[in-house]
Amino acid sequence: MFTDRDMTAFVEPPVPEELPEELGPTEDLDARIRDIARENDLSPRETEVFVLWATGHGSKAIQDKLVVSSATVKTHLRHIYEKGDVHSRTDILELIEKSR
Repeated sequence: MFTDRDMTAFVEPPVPEELPEELGPTEDLDARIRDIARENDLSPRETEVFVLWATGHGSKAIQDKLVVSSATVKTHLRHIYEKGDVHSRTDILELIEKSR
């Protein structure tokens, strides 16, 4: 579904300006992300990657925190996109926004 060229665009996490201002406390955002993960049948590890990514952590930070390779982070992100039937960061942010 994705080529290596496509991967570069979706590996980058959302920047604060892309997140809705009215998100509320971090715990609320984490809960919503976990709800989306559950609804889309993400694995526990995909959920960990999704939470970190959606809260602004880049690929390198995820690699360091979860002690995985760059390829593993990309694979998890690809699965998140596929399972969520989304094609861009904007689509994922819309899922988070709609989950309120």
